[in-house]
Amino acid sequence: MREMSKSAIAMADLPPTRCHIRHALDLLNASGLDTAEVTGDLGLAQNALDRQSGGSLPLADFFRIRSYIAARVRDETCNMSARQLLPGSTDFVMSHLPAEGTLADVMGIVARSYNLLHGGEYNKVEEHMGEVVFCIDDRTFPYTVKDDLEPVYFAMESTLLFLHALLTIVAPGQAARGLSHLSVRRLHKEEAPHLEYWSVPVRYAAARYEVAYKSEHAHRIVRFPPPERLTSDAIDSQIRRLLDDGPTTLRDMSGPVVDLVRELISQGTIEQSAVSDSLGMSPATLRRRLTAEGETFRNLRREILDREAKSQLLQGMSITTLSDRLGFSDVRSFNRAFKSWNGVTPKTFQDDGNVSDAKSTADEEASSDGL
Repeated sequence: MREMSKSAIAMADLPPTRCHIRHALDLLNASGLDTAEVTGDLGLAQNALDRQSGGSLPLADFFRIRSYIAARVRDETCNMSARQLLPGSTDFVMSHLPAEGTLADVMGIVARSYNLLHGGEYNKVEEHMGEVVFCIDDRTFPYTVKDDLEPVYFAMESTLLFLHALLTIVAPGQAARGLSHLSVRRLHKEEAPHLEYWSVPVRYAAARYEVAYKSEHAHRIVRFPPPERLTSDAIDSQIRRLLDDGPTTLRDMSGPVVDLVRELISQGTIEQSAVSDSLGMSPATLRRRLTAEGETFRNLRREILDREAKSQLLQGMSITTLSDRLGFSDVRSFNRAFKSWNGVTPKTFQDDGNVSDAKSTADEEASSDGL
């Protein structure tokens, strides 16, 4: 069993980031949903939203509640905006991302897309002082809450975490390693235990909300995951992962690299050079780090691609489509690779509907054709 890094152990010892219960209760009251029904459906403790239970709940649970309510009321703003944001809006935004580009490119596309959806110029991207900054000016936003600033503050601070999670899915290494600072309109730190999550400076009493990334990371071209990996569900999962692991997961490269490489390959980044770029290191450094952890990039790629290929073949995906999806140059290359991994061709595997005795082969050179 691999030993945990010191940073991972330290993070595991930290209590989960929490937020005030009132934020979940505010959403529930606005939605008209029954509290007991929501907590029951989500598998939360019956007293999870009881003010007498301590007045706070894990921030990850708040996001679970928020996603549940958004789906039930069919509004991704959870009735916080007078202009409804229909389910699928985030998927629509993500569908406009190209196959590759920079973190700054993604920030610009996201800003413009949400401006169209919300019907106003609330978001923009600026660059100054060595940073690329996503800026949100919500002073004229059509909030349904009029007389209480706390729900608005919290909604926007949650939006910053949502945005960072989105960016870490699209360009993991660049977003995580480039994160520089946040700005919020809230006046005092003491009012916001949930902001203790961030390991970068948080500037209070700002004129607008900001999440900033260092230009050196924001302008590096990387290949993005395939469209099927860029969804609102993926962002929800990433938020929970970030809250579990902490915001320094990729920036702290003293920990294991194998798991990060597996995640990137699973998301569709299969070229070694693209993976190393996403992690902010050279291919040679990546090879050394993996070797030190008893692994190679080729073995990891074979493991993940083979698992994905079997899964999709059993679900009936055509071999031609699958070959292209996995990044092979042509069907013949995919056929050779799959047979070297499993001893049978993809067609035979699909026709049989089960796995033949897998075999190892020393001839991995042929299996890497087109990758």
